[in-house]
Amino acid sequence: MARANTTKGLSPLGRAAAVVVALGADEAASVYKYLTEDEIEKLSVEVAKLEKLTPSDLQEVIDDFYGLCTTQKIISEGGVLYAKDILEKA
Repeated sequence: MARANTTKGLSPLGRAAAVVVALGADEAASVYKYLTEDEIEKLSVEVAKLEKLTPSDLQEVIDDFYGLCTTQKIISEGGVLYAKDILEKA
């Protein structure tokens, strides 16, 4: 019997917790430096609540996270390029 995909039911905070877990302790500590105490508390609680994820589950979450980062970069950089392209064509 196929196992249900456990990552689809994760909240955004749960997905962030999964990314932190996938990063490992040293890299996660580097991320925590940039968070407020409230954010650290919420994320830590979510990490503690996180059910066991398989390597493929973690890879899926990381791939989604990377996709979001890439999309955000394209939007922020692409918006300027797109506007410039429109102006040039006009």
